[in-house]
Amino acid sequence: MTKKQKDKEWSAKVKENAGYRCEITGKTINLVSHHIVSRNIYAVRWDLDNGVCVSKSNHYFGKKSAHQNPIFFLDKLIKLRGKRWFNCLLKKSLLKK
Repeated sequence: MTKKQKDKEWSAKVKENAGYRCEITGKTINLVSHHIVSRNIYAVRWDLDNGVCVSKSNHYFGKKSAHQNPIFFLDKLIKLRGKRWFNCLLKKSLLKK
């Protein structure tokens, strides 16, 4: 399977796991899958814990979006998913692959 195919599969699974809803707002349109830890970190590139389903406005365009204000966005995710999730993702992201 190619990298592109794996990315596509990962993205579809992230959306499916979120029930095809933005995990921040609950919106059901214009959804994308966002890597919390950069997809350049291969230890977690296709890890579902490293994905969040968000609307396009929460992905890139809004003032509180993942790309415009990543610290605010990460804080919001930690509140939603818990510190245990975050600590686990952080540890996995530091593994070599």
